[in-house]
Amino acid sequence: MTRRSSVRCRWWTLAAALCVGPFATSAPARADFPDDVLGKNQRLIAPVDSVWSGHPVGFALVTTQTLQLAAYYNGRDRHITLAARDLDSDVWFRTTLSDTRAVGWDSHNYLAMKIDSAGYVHLSGNMHYSETMIYYRSAQPMTSAAQMSASFMQRVAAVLGAAQENRVTYPTFLAGPKGEFLFSYRNHSDAGLKSGSLYLARYEAAAKAFAAATGGPALFSWSGAYSAYPECIANGGYLHCVFMWRGLTDDGRIGEAEDNYRLSYMRTADLANWTDAFGRPVALPVTPATTSTTVDDIPRKGGLANGQPALSFDRNGVPMLAYHKYDAGGKSQIHLARPDAATGAWRSVQLTRSVSRWDFSGGGTVSGSGKADNSFATDDPLDGLSTVAVRIETSSGEDPSSGPYIIDDTSLTALFSPPGSTLVYTAPNTPLCASGPVAGDSDVSSSTYRTPEPIPAKMEVRRSSVVYPPPVELHNYPVLSRLHYYLRWETLPSNRDGARTTQDGAEILPPASDLLLYRTACDFPRPAASGRVPATADAQGKPLGFMFKPSAATLSGSMTRQADAGAFGEHLVSTAGYAPANVASWTFDIASGQKGDYALGGAAFAQSAGDDSFYVQIDDGLLLDWHLTGRNVWSYEPVSAGPTHAATAFALSDNATHTLRVYAREPGAKLEYLWLSKVGRNKLPPSYGASEIADGFVETADIRAVSGHAVGLPQGSAANTGVATYRLPVPVRGCYALLGRTQAPNPSADSFYLSYLRPQDASYGPAQTWSLPNGADWTWRVAQGGGNLLLEPGALGLKVAGRESGSRLDAFMLMFKRPVGAGGACD
Repeated sequence: MTRRSSVRCRWWTLAAALCVGPFATSAPARADFPDDVLGKNQRLIAPVDSVWSGHPVGFALVTTQTLQLAAYYNGRDRHITLAARDLDSDVWFRTTLSDTRAVGWDSHNYLAMKIDSAGYVHLSGNMHYSETMIYYRSAQPMTSAAQMSASFMQRVAAVLGAAQENRVTYPTFLAGPKGEFLFSYRNHSDAGLKSGSLYLARYEAAAKAFAAATGGPALFSWSGAYSAYPECIANGGYLHCVFMWRGLTDDGRIGEAEDNYRLSYMRTADLANWTDAFGRPVALPVTPATTSTTVDDIPRKGGLANGQPALSFDRNGVPMLAYHKYDAGGKSQIHLARPDAATGAWRSVQLTRSVSRWDFSGGGTVSGSGKADNSFATDDPLDGLSTVAVRIETSSGEDPSSGPYIIDDTSLTALFSPPGSTLVYTAPNTPLCASGPVAGDSDVSSSTYRTPEPIPAKMEVRRSSVVYPPPVELHNYPVLSRLHYYLRWETLPSNRDGARTTQDGAEILPPASDLLLYRTACDFPRPAASGRVPATADAQGKPLGFMFKPSAATLSGSMTRQADAGAFGEHLVSTAGYAPANVASWTFDIASGQKGDYALGGAAFAQSAGDDSFYVQIDDGLLLDWHLTGRNVWSYEPVSAGPTHAATAFALSDNATHTLRVYAREPGAKLEYLWLSKVGRNKLPPSYGASEIADGFVETADIRAVSGHAVGLPQGSAANTGVATYRLPVPVRGCYALLGRTQAPNPSADSFYLSYLRPQDASYGPAQTWSLPNGADWTWRVAQGGGNLLLEPGALGLKVAGRESGSRLDAFMLMFKRPVGAGGACD
């Protein structure tokens, strides 16, 4: 599955503020890097300026291949200020745009900035019900930071017309389905703010002018209701928009946070013609009466929070939503939804079983300890699995429903879920060295400033989103720069968008804070390896891939081989954090005719968030920052790194020797093996996907199968024939879960017989009917009787027999859940 490019993180957490603007993006999570890794590159570049610190409000940072621009509210008069520097210089050139109002106490007055294809700088912001459009464009394309002067940024009087820009809110730059430069804003048409429209404008760089992207009408319009709250993202040739409405209160006043209702969705391929998820036309402007776009008709006060739904996509580009609403008992629950082509309607399922309630209400920027977040951690587009990270907070901590949920994209079935689940499955991402705040950059403010009574408050740390120079293409895969930047400053927390005052009513103006720019990067030595790892081949000698085990590795530093009862065998572990010497390396030869794109994954173990990562590199390529996602469990995890969560590959030449290196990143992370194979073929090691077939079963190549092939009875062949056997290693006594990846085209072809030969048994157990989920996609599902298997060390034997022709089997995955002592049992 794919999703919008974002910062690299194992879990993505959405902002808790309910009054963020439309098309809001998620905030970055942390990824610290030791000082000795990044050296001089992990340093403060230079102070940018002093900034307003009375309340949190979004600043903007843009980076090109040669330039960097920051937009913020300065600490002198709270006006919009731009600073620019050349990337090879620490000198900032600044200009203040003093022809607009100083920023108020409203956290909605964020700044948005973008550079168009011709190099012109665009800036908008400070517009929560602004009486005029606040929009600037540079007088010339920007090629040097020294251009930043008082005359460089010029005010644009109107984007689409003054009549539509007299109470403006939520300026947003976004990309269209074909990469168009788009600008969106909301405008209220009445002084009472109960009616208005949301406009989508397209910028033409050649003409240096905007036009209505829709061909004329507003995107959303309303009368007698508060407004629409959309979030849009381009993916797969479409612009996808998820939105909700905010109604009036019971007594007719402007609605507040709890008055959101009706989660909806629509999309477009050309910006003028819009449809629902099933291709049915949607007329513009969309109004509260447009019900054909409904995903879940959640009522007012039903728990629907703007800025909180998470949008993602499965491998076919089908949208999936995760969102918050209350259950019948008023408890906070995360739900999942996806369109069901068979019914022409969205299907929604409840993911969590929370016993808590996030009781948000009121106006202004909502903050506080009790909240609920959900987000997708995107997985491999071939696998059909996704991870949904859930956090439901209470005053006393997290609700037991919090944690990672592994779901099947098609059925939305939770394969593993909290409480107690530590099993997480993730996949390859864009190769990238590092991202996120640098080590030592604490979330706790270094300032001791506190506001006076009656409501004392302390400074907090705020950061901009991490930004990168534009991506380049490497072997047809997008690769981001190894340099990453973010802004950091300190500010008082939100005060519901109201001024902070003393008991006497005097406005509290805290001292300005420093706006700092940080950069992260990596530069690693590349030790050599000795010896050769041969290719693993099938019975016919066909190469399947390369298995890299500790026994064949060249080790140095604190990287050592150890034995562990919970591992599949000997494993690698480092007793220290990163150092150039702490490395395991292997060499291998790609034979003639075998060049191409290769994927890498392995069996790994992480005890906690503090010891869950390695660095991985092939030859002199980019370094991958591989964070493991399982906790206290050995499981197969494709090597992952980077913010975009897109599938990646290593382009390897043939008739050549290559070197694989694994560097220690954090002490305690363990690695039992790495498996390298052609993209789309033999993705899992043979112990997961290899089978012996007979009596009518056939094996057919399928690039969408993780094992590279499908096993089953051909459509139309005799039922109750065919057999395939598998053997999966069992390293230690304990509770396991068995997952099978299957495909069932219809109710007449959706079952096998499944028998188990456990290591502690002398023969196969009775055959069980294994009913499969229907659908055209491959789906992972806990196998029949495989949810809680008590297994002794050895090998689990599986016998799959044909029951209906057309059913297809891809692979099995045995996942360790927890150890069990003598006399113990699985629940």
